[in-house]
Amino acid sequence: MRRFALIGLLVMTSAVAAPAARASDDSLRQVVKDQAARQIKQDKKFTSAVKKINSRAKAKKARTATIAQQQSVETFRKAVRAEQADTDTVKTGRSQLLEGLADYNHGLDKLRTALTQAIKTNGRGGAASARAALKTIDKAQEKIASGAKKIGL
Repeated sequence: MRRFALIGLLVMTSAVAAPAARASDDSLRQVVKDQAARQIKQDKKFTSAVKKINSRAKAKKARTATIAQQQSVETFRKAVRAEQADTDTVKTGRSQLLEGLADYNHGLDKLRTALTQAIKTNGRGGAASARAALKTIDKAQEKIASGAKKIGL
């Protein structure tokens, strides 16, 4: 009789533990969806500001937009970092997403530096740094997309 009670207790414990693991994965997915929806709006502003930089004023506007984009990406990263994942695939995706967001922020920092250099030299400097920054940003976006795919989005 005791064995049957112990087996029943183990079955009930495993049944209760499974939804808890699923809940944290779902919570992470929801946070990523919410932050991505917010980030899309910021991305649109950023893209329009850095689309065509042909004057000092537009370079200053682009630098301001880059700073705002960095703050937005950092908010996204903090929100994802606060969540936990239970399944291995989602854990891997979360780690990859966090790494991609950090790399994206690093690329934005490089771009901000290049824009500052262009402002100081009246557009004669910063082009090579800007190209390097854009490569970093592109690679980061690939990591972010791969991480989001692993999370299930």
